[in-house]
Amino acid sequence: MNVLLSLLHSSPEYESLRAMLDAGQTAAVSGVSQIARAHWIAALHEDTGRPVVAVCQDEMAASRLAAELTAFLGQPPVTLPSRELTFLDAAGVSREWEQRRLRILYDLSAGRIPVLVTTLEALQLRTIPKSTLYAASIRLTAGGSYDLDKLTEQLTAAGYTRASLVEGAGQFALRGGILDVFSPAHDQPVRAEFFGDELDAMGFFDPVTQRRTENCDEALLLPTQEA
Repeated sequence: MNVLLSLLHSSPEYESLRAMLDAGQTAAVSGVSQIARAHWIAALHEDTGRPVVAVCQDEMAASRLAAELTAFLGQPPVTLPSRELTFLDAAGVSREWEQRRLRILYDLSAGRIPVLVTTLEALQLRTIPKSTLYAASIRLTAGGSYDLDKLTEQLTAAGYTRASLVEGAGQFALRGGILDVFSPAHDQPVRAEFFGDELDAMGFFDPVTQRRTENCDEALLLPTQEA
């Protein structure tokens, strides 16, 4: 365990908090400094192995807490952002932020996020139900069999835009038996090569050069719109 985290074990206040949480009780802690909050949150996660959600008053406080938690955890926690909005029209919603939220929400529902930092505003946003998120997601597996016409219909229904060339998240392109898709679940788009209905080969590629960067056996195609 991190030496800084183990130091809290000599604190009666911390041990009292742990005992209450282990007993399933609700506990309130006050008068703790900003850096001490990060210390306690990291220690509770390390000691209990339970996932932790830290809710901050605004994005600036969340960013600061995430940086402090990184020092204790050895890796940055996941931060769930709000959606960026303008007062112009629906196009003012930042799709990049929305797709980032979808990726986090999927991982969160699957229990893959140990420490999450967010804001009250981000938690209050209307979002996609878990059942809808799962139903609209598509998992491609090399060697699997897929109907390309049905697959493109599913992508369109999931909010993807058909393009001649995939350059940004939320786009897909179909050229013969080659399907390119940029899913919010991945940092790069995936290229799936079909032989008839069989997915023969698959790999990620650079959207700028359009060249393959690495092979993969599986890809998750998340919906591109949260609500």
